[in-house]
Amino acid sequence: MNLAEAVAALDTLGPGSGGGRVWMEVSADVARIHLDHVEARSALTLRMMRDLARIVVELQGYDGVAVVVTSTDPRSFCSGGHLAELVGHLRSPDLAERMAMAMATVLDHLRDLPPPTFVVLHALAVGGGAELATAADFRFMAPGARVHFVHSRLGVVPGWGGAARLARIVGPTVALRWLSRAVPVDADEAVRVGFAEDAVDDPLAAVLERVGELRGRGVAVRAIKAQLRADAAGQAAVFASRWGSPEHHAALLARNRA
Repeated sequence: MNLAEAVAALDTLGPGSGGGRVWMEVSADVARIHLDHVEARSALTLRMMRDLARIVVELQGYDGVAVVVTSTDPRSFCSGGHLAELVGHLRSPDLAERMAMAMATVLDHLRDLPPPTFVVLHALAVGGGAELATAADFRFMAPGARVHFVHSRLGVVPGWGGAARLARIVGPTVALRWLSRAVPVDADEAVRVGFAEDAVDDPLAAVLERVGELRGRGVAVRAIKAQLRADAAGQAAVFASRWGSPEHHAALLARNRA
């Protein structure tokens, strides 16, 4: 399923009955995606899934420095899918599979946007919210935040591609431990195994500080990210595209003057 097909698949599921929204603000060279459903601990409704899908479509080719995902709910980053709506609305395995495939595709494309992507985990990310946290290059956590892949306790497995993304981040052994034990993972362990970059009192400020370090190197960083997904020939092509670029010439000139 490609991204356009994912958007279409979510549209076919109907409007749903839940509220909330996902919205984006672009300030200077940073795009911030906000999960906004405070009354339900940022649980994703079908409406919010469609919002997120359309934002990811809009960001294809985005040439800013970073994309940052945050939540407006101080209690929760994201509590997964809105179960009351989804259980009542997705009444067949076919509809559930369609939603799962679409969301896995959307989250994969969120992770793979051209600039670095960041998730700000200020509080609990549970179930699908934990899967959403895997859909980024970097995660910063507050000391009291937790990541909880609760799925196996509910007799299910991750449906939005989170298992495979988690294994790529922390390795298959740690991923299996987290997914099978289904206990909350604290910030210290998340940092220790490489799931999170750091545990700090203000993870958003830490993310924005990191973004500031990338300014002036945005084009090169996007090229590096493209290289990490390419085969040998693709990596060489990306390298060649930057060789002799204006940024390359400017850096060499500055170095020669030093």
